[in-house]
Amino acid sequence: MTAARRRRPFPFATPAGIVALLGTASVALSMPARPLQHAPPMPEPATTASPRDPVTRNATCEGCHSEIAAEWGTSGHKNAFADRDFRASLAREPLSFCRGCHAPEADPKQDPPADRAALGVGCVTCHSPHNGPGVLAVPHAARLSADRKTVPPTAINGHRANDALVSSADFATEKACARCHEFGFPDADRRGKLLLMQSTITEAASSGIGGTCNDCHMPKIEGPGGAPHRSHRFSVDETMLKGALDVATTRTGEHVTVTLTSRGVGHSFPTGDLFRRLVLTLKTGEKTRKIPLGRAWEDRTSANGSLRVLAADTRLQAAPVTFTEESPRPVEWQVTYERAASRTDAHGRIPVALFGSTVLARGVR
Repeated sequence: MTAARRRRPFPFATPAGIVALLGTASVALSMPARPLQHAPPMPEPATTASPRDPVTRNATCEGCHSEIAAEWGTSGHKNAFADRDFRASLAREPLSFCRGCHAPEADPKQDPPADRAALGVGCVTCHSPHNGPGVLAVPHAARLSADRKTVPPTAINGHRANDALVSSADFATEKACARCHEFGFPDADRRGKLLLMQSTITEAASSGIGGTCNDCHMPKIEGPGGAPHRSHRFSVDETMLKGALDVATTRTGEHVTVTLTSRGVGHSFPTGDLFRRLVLTLKTGEKTRKIPLGRAWEDRTSANGSLRVLAADTRLQAAPVTFTEESPRPVEWQVTYERAASRTDAHGRIPVALFGSTVLARGVR
C-alpha cells in the first residue's frame, strides 16, 4: 500500500468568528453605543473568577432572548464543562489551563461551583468579557463600511445605560474565537518556543477557503417570526461531518485507489483536540489495514525534562490524499471520525481507548 501525502506545517486561517446576537436581534429602544477609544477586549479563558454574578446576568440575557437562549442551551458551549469526554480528560489532567476555557466564569485554579460549571461558555462569556465594558456586539451590517472595519458611532441597543452596547467589528472575525480555539501547550517556558496544541485559526488562514467561522458554525437562520439571526447552536454534528468529506474510489486491474478530499472545510480536518482523527480502514478478505489521519505525538527527553512534540500531521488539508491497495479481491473501505482518549504515535499505532466514533462513509470497490 502506498499513500500520496504532502506534509505541511501548522497552517491558518481566514477571518472567522462569532456574530453577536445583539447585532441581529430586534430590541425595543435605541441609544448611543459607547464610543470606542480602544478596541474592546475579546472573549478569553478565565484567569480568575468573574467579579460579577454571571449566573444571574446570564439568566437576564435568556429572559429577553429566549429563542437564542434555547439554541445555546443545546450547544457545546453550554455543555463545555459538563461534557463527558472533557470531564474524563480533566480527571486525568486536572489543570487550571483546561478549566479556564471550559468553565470561564469560575476560578480556574479549582473545580467550579455547580451553577457556574453548568453555565459553561455562557452568553456573558462572549458578550460581556470579564475585563470589558458593557455588552459586546457586532455593528449592524447596514452601518459597516465596505472594509468591515469601521465602527459606527451609534447602534441599536435595548440595554440599560450602565450596560450599554459596545460595537466592535472584530467580534465578527476570528478574534472572537481565537483565544479559546487556538493556544499552545502550557509549558512554553520549558520549550523555549510555542508549540500549538490547537491551531484552528492558523489553519484557516492558510486554507485558501475564505469565509468566516460563523459561515459554518453560526449559519443564518430564521426564527419563528421570520426574523433572521445567526444560530447559537455552534453545532458540529454528524450531518456536518459527513458533508465535510468526499471519497472517490477507482479500480484498475488489481489496484484500488481511495481518494479523500475535505469539502469546503476552512481548517484541517479534523481540527481542535489533539487526538481527534479520521481513520481509513481497508479490508480485503482476512486482511485489515487502519490508516490514521491525524496528529501523532511523541514524548522526548530534553534538558528541561520530558516534552510532548509533534511527530507528524496527516490530517486532511485542502489537497486530496490518495491511498492505493493491491488486491484482485473486492476491497471494503470505511472512513471513521474518532474522538480518541489517547494519542496515535509516530508509527501509526492506533490506541483502543475512544470517547466515541462516527462512520462518515463506506463502500466496496
